[in-house]
Amino acid sequence: MEENEREKKEREEEQEKKRKEEEQEKKRKEEEERDQKLREEKEKQQKERDQAQFLDQPTMDNTPQTLTTTVATRILHEDTDDDEEADGEGPCDLETWETLRNSFKEVQSVLDHNRRLIHWLTTITCPKSPQFGQECQFDSPRSPASPPPSRTPLGTAAPPATMSSRRCRIDS
Repeated sequence: MEENEREKKEREEEQEKKRKEEEQEKKRKEEEERDQKLREEKEKQQKERDQAQFLDQPTMDNTPQTLTTTVATRILHEDTDDDEEADGEGPCDLETWETLRNSFKEVQSVLDHNRRLIHWLTTITCPKSPQFGQECQFDSPRSPASPPPSRTPLGTAAPPATMSSRRCRIDS
C-alpha cells in the first residue's frame, strides 16, 4: 500500500512537472509571438514614416523627371490591393515597378531631346529672343516715309527684304 501511494505520488509529481513545463513553453511561445508582432509593427511604422517623409518632401523643381518619379512612387506605395488591410502593399510588384521606371526614363529622354530641339530651333529662327518658347515673326523694315507695299506706284518695285535687314519681334 505504501508502495502504491509512493508510485501515485511520483506520477502526480511527474504530471505536475510536465504541466509546469508545458505552461512555461506556452508562455515562451506567447512572448515570442508578441515580440514578433512588435517587431513587425515597428518595421511597418518605420516604413510608413520613410514613405511619408519621401512623398511629402517638397520638390525643388517641377521637371518631368521629378514629377514622374513622384507619381510612380505614389502609385507603387498606394494601398490599392483588395485584401482590405492597410498593409502598404501597392498595386504592382517589383517587376512592374522596374517596367514603369524604365518607361519614365524613356519619356524623360524624349522630353529632354524635344526641349533641346525646340531651344535650338528657337535660337536659329529668332536669335534675339530673350526667352525660349516665345513666338518670333520676321518683318521687313519700312521707314515711316515709304508707302505700304500695296500703294507702290506701277513700274517701281518695292525694295527687296534681305535676311540681314529682318528684325525679330516678340509677340506677347
